[in-house]
Amino acid sequence: MEVMRSLDAGVKAEAKALQLCAAHFARWGSHQYAKETYNKVGDHASLMALHIECEKWEDAFAMLVQHPQYGDKVGRCRLTLSNSC
Repeated sequence: MEVMRSLDAGVKAEAKALQLCAAHFARWGSHQYAKETYNKVGDHASLMALHIECEKWEDAFAMLVQHPQYGDKVGRCRLTLSNSC
């Protein structure tokens, strides 16, 4: 976690490392760390996918305020309560 926080998303090589960190955090079930990392690099699509996969509906709907383009995906997944959206 400390390594992730020390990396700079503005540096291309470090942004790639941050993406890898986020993917690992998500795979290991560390929603909060993955969320922090995706926010740091500005990867909204992956962040929304994380919220949906983890069924963090409050986070997903809160994110829709600034990113309404994900509304269809969130609504469809919320209705089916499926992790395979």
